[in-house]
Amino acid sequence: MLGEERSWVEQVYLHFCTADELTADFSAFTVLDLEERSYDEHNTGGVVHRHASWFLEGRRR
Repeated sequence: MLGEERSWVEQVYLHFCTADELTADFSAFTVLDLEERSYDEHNTGGVVHRHASWFLEGRRR
């Protein structure tokens, strides 16, 4: 899909967004806090995979 380049991983639909996109998606709310939490998963062979999630706290206007 056009504009969804970050949403497809090996024929599976996931939705990935930036902090700006997330804030825009919740524009009906006053954003009180927006933070990224991440950790590294160390796999066999020395491969490191980074996991990240955004947490948004907001108040309805």
